[in-house]
Amino acid sequence: MSAEFSEVPFKDAVVLPNEKPFWSKGEFLKSIDEEIETKTRLVVGPVLVGCHINQNDNLSFKKFEEEEVIKKTGYHAEVMRSHGCGISSLFMVLFNLAGKEFRSKFKTVGEFAISVLGLHRNDRVEEGERIIGTPVFNLHAGWYHDALVYAAVHFAGISGFRVEGVFELEKIAGQMKKLLDEGKEALVIISVSNKFWRLPTETSSIATHMVVVGGFEFDEYGKLKRICVTDPYVGERAKINEWVEVDDRIREAFCGKALFFYK
Repeated sequence: MSAEFSEVPFKDAVVLPNEKPFWSKGEFLKSIDEEIETKTRLVVGPVLVGCHINQNDNLSFKKFEEEEVIKKTGYHAEVMRSHGCGISSLFMVLFNLAGKEFRSKFKTVGEFAISVLGLHRNDRVEEGERIIGTPVFNLHAGWYHDALVYAAVHFAGISGFRVEGVFELEKIAGQMKKLLDEGKEALVIISVSNKFWRLPTETSSIATHMVVVGGFEFDEYGKLKRICVTDPYVGERAKINEWVEVDDRIREAFCGKALFFYK
């Protein structure tokens, strides 16, 4: 099925009659109960410094300044930049894990976002029956996690799955260790509240954010001590492969949702 068949903006496209959805709701959702048992640092493939995406940079999503792209997708650059953490995090992961073919096909996060948005299908109601589509992005929900996993598989040949309701970062580390023990290269994107980087004196926010985690470090007692984070949001400075202390504030900021990607 073509992702660019519709004459309406991508954001308004609905699933058509006899159209097979790209994925089904929850298709990539997995349950995990593995817990980390090692007391040593876990190091996975860190995000390449050379491909760090600053989602708010004027060069990011520049394609969305073009009238043709705005008409095609229904979104302009400022919307993509302010809501760009999910697609930017995924682009960094795939730039690291995928081969040259992906890097040559998608030279910028904006080009990648256009292709991923082309998968968007809203639900369709027919004779009182709701036909479930394949939502990719909207201003209320942001980037749908199933869509990001599908995009990794479809556009880069990288395997992935997601978890939700797993609020212990130790279990996220345990799943990462399991992938590493199987000989895979892997990275994880976690969903966090915006207070993840906020200082105690700053105003809190109910909005969520996505960052790439490339490593976990435990103390001698087996307690998670630090995580290695690359953040597409740049405030006073870029945070690239930065080891962050896992204190109560960081634990509270974790939303219990994570996306695993591996090859």
